[in-house]
Amino acid sequence: MPDTVVSIGSYAFSGCKSLNMIHLSDNLISIDEAAFSGCVSLTEVNLPDSLTSVGESAFSGISISEISFPYKLKKIHDYAFGNNSKLKTVVINSEKLTSAIRTISNCPNLKQVVVLSNADVSSALWGINNSVNIYGLINSHAYEFATSYNHNFYKINSPVNLKVTNKGNDSVTLSWDSVNYVEGYKVYRSNSASTGFEQIASVQENTYTDIGLDNNQDYY
Repeated sequence: MPDTVVSIGSYAFSGCKSLNMIHLSDNLISIDEAAFSGCVSLTEVNLPDSLTSVGESAFSGISISEISFPYKLKKIHDYAFGNNSKLKTVVINSEKLTSAIRTISNCPNLKQVVVLSNADVSSALWGINNSVNIYGLINSHAYEFATSYNHNFYKINSPVNLKVTNKGNDSVTLSWDSVNYVEGYKVYRSNSASTGFEQIASVQENTYTDIGLDNNQDYY
């Protein structure tokens, strides 16, 4: 799909039973009602970072095993990814879900939902089986949902074992243990151990090289 596409209309690909994968436009903003519903062979879908809205039953009845909701996604309507017997893992990166109802209902083999933000996911997860494990942040909306509806809850840990792996004349390379399910890490730095931390980088790997440093300055 060309990157000029910003919206996919209702029922655009509905019932295309031979469609097995699709690479959506990197500038896509909305996917309307039932756009890919009934595409029973569709096993691979990328939701681009630009996406903000997914319509009712947009991907209902497809055959993906895992789906990741991007950061900007705010509206996910009824059964958007429902009625999928192959779906096992859902990863929610969305910061704010202003409208999301029964998003993954009737997915009998769903095993885990990973929530990487404090978005209110209670409506989106309404109707999932009690056997589904919830991964998220302590005292988050995901934690509240899990404890209220008797789901096993597993805390997503912060990176640990931060260490210096290489030191140069004006640079330092840091590494840390990778964390399951996260798509990246934010690196902060300060001249003080307790205040003044500012984000200096955002990386996908569990390593970062900071350059242009003062050899006579302590950094935290």
